[in-house]
Amino acid sequence: MPRLPRFNLVDVPQHVIQRGNNRQACFFEADDYLFYLECLKEASKSAGCDIHAYVLMTNHVHILATPRRDHAVSRMMQSVGRRYVQYVNRKNQRTGTLWRKGVRHNFLLGSKLKTNNPITMPRLPRFNLVDATIKGVRHVFC
Repeated sequence: MPRLPRFNLVDVPQHVIQRGNNRQACFFEADDYLFYLECLKEASKSAGCDIHAYVLMTNHVHILATPRRDHAVSRMMQSVGRRYVQYVNRKNQRTGTLWRKGVRHNFLLGSKLKTNNPITMPRLPRFNLVDATIKGVRHVFC
């Protein structure tokens, strides 16, 4: 039996979570984070989503987005996923999926967003999260 279509609310903010397959890393170098943000920028514009915030963790991603058209979040995440996986597979000479099946969407209807992620995270070699985030915000979304 095919999966039911995803419930869709236009103009309602959504917390989107995309996790790595088997909790494995999805980002390996600073350039990977920046390429993902570039993919997100292009996909959000073409799908019709406003991106309000994002957090790129080593093995998963959180995005706060508001769709302006029907199924915009699903189309955006599908586009980002395809393009980024091709990039990682080509760059690292690997095959197969990078993301866990299904992207989780939570609607924010006047409720507070709760998080269970720790405040600190392990440092990656040659990557400063604060610098990359500032560069990502300035160069990707402005």
